[in-house]
Amino acid sequence: MSVNSADFHVTMVKDMLQPPLPDDEALAVMGLLHLCPLEVPAGTLSDAPDARLLEPITQRHAAQCLASLWKDTTAEQSQPSFWYNLWNDSKMPETVEELPTAYLKKLEHMAKILEKHATKPRFLLTTL
Repeated sequence: MSVNSADFHVTMVKDMLQPPLPDDEALAVMGLLHLCPLEVPAGTLSDAPDARLLEPITQRHAAQCLASLWKDTTAEQSQPSFWYNLWNDSKMPETVEELPTAYLKKLEHMAKILEKHATKPRFLLTTL
């Protein structure tokens, strides 16, 4: 499976998750996308076939990925601003090392789900 780099994160999230997704699980996904580099096999990205390491994405991009799950609804979760504001109102840290242990466990749980994607991604939950 090969995906354009601009669509990769949204595709992975939409392929592996279904709404309703509890806010705490959705924020864990946002944490994964925003805080953790992602390894992918060569050939995963159609526009960068040699890429094997994807840097974490911005909060706004991660919020757009989550909002895409509710795209065909009128739910407030369909708005990227909902997720962006929830992330920032929750005063989430900017590094994995700053995460509380309980939250890190949520990230690990959601990583296991997303890592079952057909592209075989692997989240790097610790710094390189």
